[in-house]
Amino acid sequence: MGVCVSGVKVAGFSVGGKPVAGLAANGIVIWRRPSAEDTELIVNGGFEDGTNGWKIVGEGQVITSDITPPRAPYEGSSYFKSTRNQGGIQQRVVVDPGTTYYISFAYGCAASGRVCECLLTNGDTGDVLLSKKTGSTKAGWNLVEFDYTIPDKVTTIIFRLSENAWGRFDAVSMKKQGRIAVPASLNVLEDSQ
Repeated sequence: MGVCVSGVKVAGFSVGGKPVAGLAANGIVIWRRPSAEDTELIVNGGFEDGTNGWKIVGEGQVITSDITPPRAPYEGSSYFKSTRNQGGIQQRVVVDPGTTYYISFAYGCAASGRVCECLLTNGDTGDVLLSKKTGSTKAGWNLVEFDYTIPDKVTTIIFRLSENAWGRFDAVSMKKQGRIAVPASLNVLEDSQ
């Protein structure tokens, strides 16, 4: 997510292709919250170790290539492909209540018009915390990214990805958002998205 400041040019930098901070000509620092603890919470998010860490929902398998799009992994050497409508994968993740996490994954589909769902449920009660649906506009890989703040008293979630057809998933990631040290003398405009 970005911040729009009218009429101000920003010189900034990025890490891993994601905008992290910038300094505007008027002295305002504009930044996106990077992860303070770059610790990956998803086990085997690239499926390089098969389905280790994952529970298959419906039917599916880890593959290295396919005859239908997307034919190759988003990154690495393998990815997960569900082989049943509404199929997918899920994983239990330990989280900190009230903490914001950066979630991203590559969603691959064989045709446009398919719908991927990222479902986060309370690991203890089963209550739905988030149901984020992403429609495909093209065959191939789509990168989905968003921030999510864990509600109070929730310490584990079930992270589930599925598609209404035979979805493909790769590069699944969930990292805690943190703060960077900014001198008190600087004006800071934070991207709150």
